[in-house]
Amino acid sequence: MKNPGISCGKLLCLKFSLETLMTEPIIFDITINFSTLESDIFPLIHKIRPQWSLSNTQFKLFPEGNTNIIIGLFQIDPYSKQIINESDGLIIKLFGQNSDLFIDRQIELNTLKELSKYDLSNKIFCQFHNGLIYSYRPGEACTREQIADKHISKLIAKKLAQYHLLLLEKITNEQNPKSYLIPTMKKFLNLLNDDSDFRIDSYTCSNLLSDIEHIESIILPKLNFDVVYCHNDLICKNVIYDRSTDDVSFIDFEYAMYNYWIYDIANHFIEYAGVEQPDFNLYPNIEHQKQFLQTYFYYRKLTNIDNDYLNNICDLIDKFAALSHLFWSLWAFVQAKISKIDFNYKEYGYMRFKKYFDFKTKLFE
Repeated sequence: MKNPGISCGKLLCLKFSLETLMTEPIIFDITINFSTLESDIFPLIHKIRPQWSLSNTQFKLFPEGNTNIIIGLFQIDPYSKQIINESDGLIIKLFGQNSDLFIDRQIELNTLKELSKYDLSNKIFCQFHNGLIYSYRPGEACTREQIADKHISKLIAKKLAQYHLLLLEKITNEQNPKSYLIPTMKKFLNLLNDDSDFRIDSYTCSNLLSDIEHIESIILPKLNFDVVYCHNDLICKNVIYDRSTDDVSFIDFEYAMYNYWIYDIANHFIEYAGVEQPDFNLYPNIEHQKQFLQTYFYYRKLTNIDNDYLNNICDLIDKFAALSHLFWSLWAFVQAKISKIDFNYKEYGYMRFKKYFDFKTKLFE
């Protein structure tokens, strides 16, 4: 007798129909605990993957997260235990403890929703108190060697230009948005200022605020760069390379916001160093920077770019590198106070501050 149940093919069609119809994420009034993740998460998973269960899925912890806990969930063959279709996977993102003190989660949600319309980010399926469930991007997180590779670097430059061309007023509801950079650094300082003994070497919060206010009032107006929608955190692991399509995609948009386009590039170049045991000697030389910029400007549809202009931009990138080092140094010291993730934030913060000091003379000249 023929089985009257729903076939696998029909289940697949049903899944895609549900996902296609979803224009807004499903909102759940629940907090997910990492210690009880398996039992807590499946009532949510069943809303988007009705056929998935504990017996036919596999959890995968992605250990690289320095702000949040990131877990992949994939359907597996119950006999071979092999992943059936990696591109069908889901990402469960649990927000880091107290990270909402300096990350606007509503803006992050708006960013993902808008970028997904252009297939430039993961599609969000579920939202709960302390996290999200969204689609998995096939590919591999880049290594330090890969993002410095000439071919992959060109792919990154092209993709970044596409992001910078977008006008996403819906994210902040601002007609003429300003850079978020200085306000966020001041927010970091306010969080650090609670500790009257806080120092970075001989620098107090008052010294740091003085630097930031000088940058805000004197240096940035003089440099006068356009503000565009930036990723702001293009570290190696946030660049996904898909060998099957020979293309890259970006993930993790919690720091995405309007900012100076040149900052996004300078910040990316610094991240050639990596985060775990960073090697800042891997900062790209001027020839590599110029090759990246040539591709970037081509896809941003900017013409009449000569060698003198490229040399000038490379010189200015070093100035914005100082801002990146200061930003992530302050971020690291805040994380050292509030995060439960196993990472030596203080050591990282001191390393980034030392590099800020190395670049500061160039920024303030």
